[in-house]
Amino acid sequence: EVRCLQLFLRWAQNKTYIPTLPDLPVITGVSKKEPRALSRAQLDALFAARRQHHRPQVRALEPVLMLGLHAGLRREEIRFLAWKDVDFTAGLLRVTAKPPAFSPKDHEDRSIPLNEEILAFLRELRTAWPDAEWVCLNCEFRQWSLGLTKWTRELFTAAGIERDHGTLHRLRHTFGTQLLHAGVDIETVRDLMGHADISTTARYLSTTDPRKRAALALLATQA
Repeated sequence: EVRCLQLFLRWAQNKTYIPTLPDLPVITGVSKKEPRALSRAQLDALFAARRQHHRPQVRALEPVLMLGLHAGLRREEIRFLAWKDVDFTAGLLRVTAKPPAFSPKDHEDRSIPLNEEILAFLRELRTAWPDAEWVCLNCEFRQWSLGLTKWTRELFTAAGIERDHGTLHRLRHTFGTQLLHAGVDIETVRDLMGHADISTTARYLSTTDPRKRAALALLATQA
């Protein structure tokens, strides 16, 4: 939101509608160096903390955690995932635009196959919420707001995991890292995660992993 405001203000300054740019909060963003996948112990602590938390908004995060971990969805992709996007017969979900509120990053829709664990979870969730429009609902059975980030960070604190600006995004990092460690080729991982550039996907390979050499070789062939 701050970045959007910065762009608008620069435009206003260029049009001479305002003389100078006002001071805005500094956005540190998320490191673009190495993805921060969660360990098995951290994941166990995260799900345990959710079950035991005293705040209903935190306990309502289970679908959010499952979709981040098993489908690698971004925050807004999670917020705007509708039940019509889940194909139980084909065993996949689709990330699609919901104009005017949501458009996938780089404006590209994509499909993600679902493993048995998340598929069973979603079937059970659909049975519990047969009339819901959105897959992920807060404790008031409404679509999550941008406050989703706040409650996710609170959950990470309760689980004893370091908080940062990319808290929810760490589930996506875990998804991509686990795929590559399981031997999935880097182009498939790129497609599943919706990366426009394969060099972004290459960051999910650790610096000591021999597959990173293969990834860099692949980048060379694509140049």
